[in-house]
Amino acid sequence: MHPFLAAAGALALLTFSFPGLGADAPTGAPEAGMWDLRDLYPTPEAWSAARDKVKAQTQTLDRYKGTLGKSAGVMLKALSAISDVKKEAARLAVYASLKGDEDVRIAANQERLQSAQQLGTLIQEKTAWLTPEIIHIGRKKGLVFEAQSPELKRRFAFQLDNALRYSPHTLSLESEGVMAAAGDVLAQPNAIYSQLANGELPRPEVTLSDGTKVKLDQAAYTKYRTGSNREDRRKVFDAFWPSFSAFKGTFGATLTTQVQSEIFDAKVRHFPDSLADATFADNMPEAVYRQLVAEANKNLPTLWRYLRLRKKALGITDDLRYYDVYVPIFDLPAPPKFNVAESEKIALDVDAIYGPEYLGLLRQGFAGSWMNVYP
Repeated sequence: MHPFLAAAGALALLTFSFPGLGADAPTGAPEAGMWDLRDLYPTPEAWSAARDKVKAQTQTLDRYKGTLGKSAGVMLKALSAISDVKKEAARLAVYASLKGDEDVRIAANQERLQSAQQLGTLIQEKTAWLTPEIIHIGRKKGLVFEAQSPELKRRFAFQLDNALRYSPHTLSLESEGVMAAAGDVLAQPNAIYSQLANGELPRPEVTLSDGTKVKLDQAAYTKYRTGSNREDRRKVFDAFWPSFSAFKGTFGATLTTQVQSEIFDAKVRHFPDSLADATFADNMPEAVYRQLVAEANKNLPTLWRYLRLRKKALGITDDLRYYDVYVPIFDLPAPPKFNVAESEKIALDVDAIYGPEYLGLLRQGFAGSWMNVYP
């Protein structure tokens, strides 16, 4: 995924959703049940104006190239300017991502998302010199600057340390510029998958044993695969998954392209393989990943035992199927249902331990319709 859209996805978690409340929502869900993005930008036109402003600011960032080593003050000014541009770009990306999530079939939403991605690529191009320059300055001089400027240390010490950590995998200025320009292209496999899986894939309709007609989008599938009626579960699975199978060639080609892009990045940046590349980004030893895989494999017999117990508890006399994995083993009482207002009150009560500042922001989010009730 493109770095700026990945950031948008993470920041989008700051909005709230209750998919269980909305699984049966009609297509024309009331406006009151949807999030209000006007706190980000009042209109799509305002978003476009902000995008143009950030784009213009981005074009000026390379004026700081070659200046970071002059003094702590110059470094602070340069890093602050770059940070301000990136923060506003992230805000633009969050809006584009959330607006796109409202309906991935709307072309204008996808164009906006693509525009945000292109802006992210432009920022990467215009700041491709940054990491090589920090590496050239070196740790010793960087520490001197941090000692001279507490604000530089407070705001950017981690960024400076992380840039130095990347020294063995940082390319020449020209090569870094090429890699930044390629970011938009390398992000396309995820964009293609998301558009196909979430927007253009056919959504079959099934009729359950009680006569309920269900259109099987992602949210409805998640809900009805847990039903107590085994025949209903089978019907849901048999209807939902063939739509994916019909496009298996497209999905396969998309996955292949994603793998190739990861291999390309690892090779260009002098990693032994794409696993080393991926774990290095999180500053995590490869051994952690390999240990997790080893432990999972070692405990497969426990999983198999659980599946045998599940089959017995459900009273299944033939083979346990995939559509039997999600249904509760025991006949539990129906879970309580809460409306939105009740859910908000519960959230405020539970989160009281975080203090008044946190609760104030949470109340602001509830009052400002930062929450989308419907999936």
